[in-house]
Amino acid sequence: VNDMLMMAKMEQSKLLLSLSLVDVNQLALDAEQHFSIIAHSKGIKLRLKLPDKPIEMSLDSNLFRRVIANLLANALQYSPTETTVTLTLAPAKHIIDDKPHLVMEVIDEGPGIPEEYRNRVFEKFEVVDLKRKGVPQIGLGLTFCKMAIDAHGGRIFIKTNQPRGSIFVVEV
Repeated sequence: VNDMLMMAKMEQSKLLLSLSLVDVNQLALDAEQHFSIIAHSKGIKLRLKLPDKPIEMSLDSNLFRRVIANLLANALQYSPTETTVTLTLAPAKHIIDDKPHLVMEVIDEGPGIPEEYRNRVFEKFEVVDLKRKGVPQIGLGLTFCKMAIDAHGGRIFIKTNQPRGSIFVVEV
C-alpha cells in the first residue's frame, strides 16, 4: 500500500525527495542483515560486494532502502535453491559534476527475463499483460524502483547474467 501511495505521488510530481548524505554501503549491509534470513531459508547464498571506501551520496535514504529491498526480494523470490544472489556497489567510472555517483547491481541466477520484456517489466500496466503471456507476476515493486530511481535522476535497467539469471543495474 505504501508503494502504491508513493507511486501516486511520483506520478503527480508531488513527491519531494528528502535528501541527506547517505552511506550506501551501510544501506546494503542493513539489507543483507534483513534478507540473509530469507535467503538462508530458501537455500540461497546472499553475497555483498562493497567497495573498501564507503560510498556517500545525497539520496532519499527511505526510497533508496526500499529500492534495494524490492530488488533483493525479487531476486530471492525467483532464484532456485543452491544459487547465489549478489548485491554489488561501485563508484561510477565517470564522475559528473564532481558528485559521487553509484552503480549498484543485484545479480541472480534465476530463470532470467527475456529481452523483449526487459523494459516492460518496469511499466505498471504491462505487468498484468506479461502475466497473461506466461511471465510470472512481478507486481508493482519494479515500477516503484524505476520511479524512485528516476526521481533521483538515475536509471535502472536489466542485463543478462550468464549462464542464467538477470542483473538489475541501478545508476545514480
